[in-house]
Amino acid sequence: MNKSRAAFLAASIILLTACARQMVARNDVTLAIVNARVWTANPRQPWATGLAVSGDRILSVGSSAEIAKLARQHNNANIICLPSRFVGVEEAKEMVDIFLNTSFEGGRHQARVDKIAC
Repeated sequence: MNKSRAAFLAASIILLTACARQMVARNDVTLAIVNARVWTANPRQPWATGLAVSGDRILSVGSSAEIAKLARQHNNANIICLPSRFVGVEEAKEMVDIFLNTSFEGGRHQARVDKIAC
């Protein structure tokens, strides 16, 4: 990883952490990680590809598509990042389809989203 990428990644993490501290409410997704390799410690589903986090708690572990849906429902996310080196065409189509066809739930999530100043 070159220095400019490392600096960008570090700045992004700092910004996301600062925003997440302002936004955290009970069970609100503040970080959605997709296309990961997550060990679940569950013998029936030992590995997952997605992870949803709220502050310092793991809320959900599942498929990348499920986590993309949560990001849209709870955060009114308007950006989904799909690294072409790591996501296959079919998986990317599925995540984009779910992301575009999922509506923001509003309700208890709206007040938190309104606070986002970043």
